[in-house]
Amino acid sequence: MPATTVSPWNGYWDSLPDGQLFFPAEGEEAVQNLAAAVPLTPSTAALDFGCGYGQAARPLAGKVGRLWVWDHSEPMRTFARRHLAAHANVSEWDPADTATTFDLIWVNSVSQYMGELALAERLTQFAPLLRPGGCVVLSDLIPPAHPFRKDALSLLWFSLRRGYFLRAYLRTRALARKYEAQKKDAPLFQPTRECVEGLASDAGLSVRWLDRNLTHFRHRRTAILTRAGS
Repeated sequence: MPATTVSPWNGYWDSLPDGQLFFPAEGEEAVQNLAAAVPLTPSTAALDFGCGYGQAARPLAGKVGRLWVWDHSEPMRTFARRHLAAHANVSEWDPADTATTFDLIWVNSVSQYMGELALAERLTQFAPLLRPGGCVVLSDLIPPAHPFRKDALSLLWFSLRRGYFLRAYLRTRALARKYEAQKKDAPLFQPTRECVEGLASDAGLSVRWLDRNLTHFRHRRTAILTRAGS
């Protein structure tokens, strides 16, 4: 069954205009690193859970056979449909669908807005949807006591290197205060490794930690979850 816990961040994401935080280079970087961590082939069936604008789904669609996308925010799902319209192998996932199974379920930079209970519910939902050898990838997990200044430095360096710093600065400056105010009202979920491993175990999944995160936020974490014993 779909998760029932509602995130206090839903209204924030619903309020964003199309393309406000859409930076293709960030999606390309994450997908490139994802492809180095798990097999992506023309036979791969993948779900991008929490796809946002679809900036990671666009390059991912070119590396897999079928891609389903979903986001809790209805406006984000609308934006993603528009940005992914050229990809015939992309479909919108129905959370009530228990028949479609996946080789990969990617939860990228989403867990921090879900909270522990919602993540637990989703992992329980995802586990039976995995094909033999399939995995759930949780990337951009924020560790406890994480120094967010390191995220700012990571973003600065990456955007300068990829040539979109000014565009990123102008787009994010207007949202910075709103984001920080929302974060005070609804603190981000920052799980320990033990917390993630416990939630995974409760869902019948085992955890392997990558040496580095998939996104440009180098000081965050990525975990790969597979069915226990597989």
